Amino acid sequence: MPRNGSEEERVGMLKSDSLFQTVRHGLKLHLGRPVQPVRSTEDDEDHPNERLLENAPNLYIDSPRVSRLDHQLTATELSHRKRIGFAALLGLLFSIVTCCLLLNFVEHSQSFSALPPTQLRVMSATSALGAKETLELYTTTSRHTGSPGDYEWAKYIRSKAIDFGIEDTFIKLEEFEILINEPESMNLHISFSKSTNLSHDFIASHKKKKTLRVPYAPFHMFARNGSSSGRLLYAHYATSSDFEALQKQGIDVTGSIVLVRMGKISLPAKVHLAGKAGAAGILTYHDPIDNGLDRGKTYPEGPWLSADEASFGSVYIGSGDPSTPDGFSSNSVDRISAQEMFASNTYHYLPSIISMPISAIVARQLMQTMLVDTPRIPTATNATEFISPARMLNCSQVFDSWTGSGLNLTTYKIGPGNWQVKLENRNKYTVKKVWNVLITIRGSREADRYVIVGSQRDSLYGGAVSPGSGNAVFLEILRAMGDLLTNGWVPHRTVLLASFDGEQYGSVGTSEWIDLHSTHLGGRGVAYLSLKDVVRGNGPLQCEAAASLHKSIFYKAINVAQPQSSVNTRLFFNAQPNTSLAISDALDSSILNSETNDTIDVSDETNEWNTTNTTNTTMLSTAYKPEDLASARNTVYSSWLDSSRARTPSAVVPTIHLPGTLNPLSPFLARLGIPSVTLRFDNGYYATENSAQDTFAYMKNFVDPSFMLHRAAAQLYASLILSLSDSIFLQYDFVEVARHLRIGQAHINKLFAQNGVITVSDFLQNALKRLDSAIAQFETSAVNVVEEMRSMKEDMTNLVSGELVVDLKKVREINTRLLMTEKAFVLPSGLSKLPWLKHVLYGMSLQEDYAVGYFPGVTSELHGVSLIPLRRELVRLCQTVEQAADTLTTTVL
Repeated sequence: MPRNGSEEERVGMLKSDSLFQTVRHGLKLHLGRPVQPVRSTEDDEDHPNERLLENAPNLYIDSPRVSRLDHQLTATELSHRKRIGFAALLGLLFSIVTCCLLLNFVEHSQSFSALPPTQLRVMSATSALGAKETLELYTTTSRHTGSPGDYEWAKYIRSKAIDFGIEDTFIKLEEFEILINEPESMNLHISFSKSTNLSHDFIASHKKKKTLRVPYAPFHMFARNGSSSGRLLYAHYATSSDFEALQKQGIDVTGSIVLVRMGKISLPAKVHLAGKAGAAGILTYHDPIDNGLDRGKTYPEGPWLSADEASFGSVYIGSGDPSTPDGFSSNSVDRISAQEMFASNTYHYLPSIISMPISAIVARQLMQTMLVDTPRIPTATNATEFISPARMLNCSQVFDSWTGSGLNLTTYKIGPGNWQVKLENRNKYTVKKVWNVLITIRGSREADRYVIVGSQRDSLYGGAVSPGSGNAVFLEILRAMGDLLTNGWVPHRTVLLASFDGEQYGSVGTSEWIDLHSTHLGGRGVAYLSLKDVVRGNGPLQCEAAASLHKSIFYKAINVAQPQSSVNTRLFFNAQPNTSLAISDALDSSILNSETNDTIDVSDETNEWNTTNTTNTTMLSTAYKPEDLASARNTVYSSWLDSSRARTPSAVVPTIHLPGTLNPLSPFLARLGIPSVTLRFDNGYYATENSAQDTFAYMKNFVDPSFMLHRAAAQLYASLILSLSDSIFLQYDFVEVARHLRIGQAHINKLFAQNGVITVSDFLQNALKRLDSAIAQFETSAVNVVEEMRSMKEDMTNLVSGELVVDLKKVREINTRLLMTEKAFVLPSGLSKLPWLKHVLYGMSLQEDYAVGYFPGVTSELHGVSLIPLRRELVRLCQTVEQAADTLTTTVL
């Protein structure tokens, strides 16, 4: 029987598209309910398809199982589906483009949401407000070594650590007793004849402006007691090249009082080089052209140092308490006498001559004496020949590096002058108790490996930048670590956070702690993170670090945003040069021609050099933003790299300085071989360093008004702590160490060629070839250990789940090799001339003005009268590199 047309259509509808065709014919549908089978009115035998549909499993109208036969679709339906497909394709293309743009944005931006949970928590836990409150409290009084203010701050750190969630049982104060000095009298006399005298009593002058925050006049720590006199001689920066320039001009330094500018080299180096040149005493000052009025407005209206301000400083070039050279300092240890302490045969370098800091105003008075054209009347006791100023050489004629001076004189004479200069210095040396605060966060997997974080606590004047910024960042790191601990985090390796005392005298507190725990720390220290002057200026990051840590620092700098500065940079520069500086002038014509016997006291330095208006005209915002920096196109890394490229356009990574370049060389690296790192934000204009003008107001107005730089520093340091303490393998990059070995090799090859020592010794030529071979061996070992770690990590990764299953035994073995390779660069006996320095790759060189450089043992012996010590140091260097390469690759002998 032929089918009815309507019946055939109904059956076709069911075969093609139940949902669509049913809706077209107006049937009522219920989502989630099965479609009822449609029965034909014909017999089952005549309509077998109807039985098939009736017996088929139920299909829901929203089910993808409903069949669709495209060849039976209408033209309208086909067009509709094409439009849907085209729209879907456009949507897919749009999604791909959007993802690419987002990836590009993330690559050049910072997003904390992409960080690991622990690091994200660290970022969020740090606080700019907390840093501000800490610094404001720290700078209220003096934190002088061993003083009540110092002990009070040690207890404050302990209480804050407990508040942050660290258990009291893991916090302790270790007490030491160290020798320190405090000034009793500091006098400077300038005399031309019995009838003309000028005098400065610096202690009496300071009493008129003494405060709780600045209890002492500026003095030199570990300065020599006594008096000395001689004719004045200007020695520029007191570098070895400056003294060589004087010698070339026939100017004898012996017996003179040298006047030198701060800068170029360290203060201890200046004093030691002056003594080595034969000077009887040394006066140091900050020249205004370097960091004073010639650069811009002085404090408090600007960031530059006032002309009436002298600076503190340590002249100690050694390490540890000089009265206990053979061990740590305590009440049960025998001490050597002060006379023995200053003897030249001790292990520690203390000055051989008297030293004293003075202001630029006093320096100008001294320089003026060399312009006086009044002959000296010879006497039986003083028959020194008079030298006319016209016969004296100008500074520009002697020093190739002369760039002028800001003392506002028409000309600058070298001397020696005709006026007699006398220094009288008396210090009280006493033994005082000091306290190191030690906070331990015990590790879980490698608890006997230590990541050490250290901050200087003591300060004569409660300095805001130095060391206050380090203290503020230290407490923010404590806050972040405490937050992690209270939320269940436990580091794989132990983290030691230490607040060291006695640091302003020359890393004494650090060295004493090392002396006490040297055996324990020597083979277990993973890294030392130094919080030294962390925020010096509103500029990019600066860094000094051991080569093995460079890569870790780069990675973490990418994850922190560079805060934008709100400091008015115009304050750092003069719009016009200063042409009329009205300086307090005690050497006017009436004095120079005086014939009275009166002594002129100029202790109270009336400073007309500085403006007297103390109103802060900058109106800088001190608002802070405690919320996270959600995103920033300028990361710390990118800002740092831009700064490096401004100096070196070809730079591909940011500049990292050698350890000890920006700050004194860390004893952790120099004595124990623990790789060290120091980070700081700096714009190059920290003019008030080591002076009473390093105040909270200076920080707030000219350095970090929002205190976001403090927060960024805390985030960066905390990120490094997490990386070093929680990583599977120790974060050492020995490929970079190998590169530094090659740089050091090129350096000594150049020095040898300049001095011509290679041509006179076949042994040295062979030793240099051996060094080249040793470095090549180390390079191979460094590459191999990287491949070994990569292969081991792949073996520990589950191919199905992607989960990393750590083989603790294998990881421990390779980490031990990595750690011992770092220690392999340490000589137990130390360098021959500087025995407290033991690292063969980095250290101070006697022949390079005590600056830190490569292979210090070799370079220190380069100018010796005999080649035997040079041979010895070169052989020791070769052996050390060979042993390091062997340690890195050898598992079991």
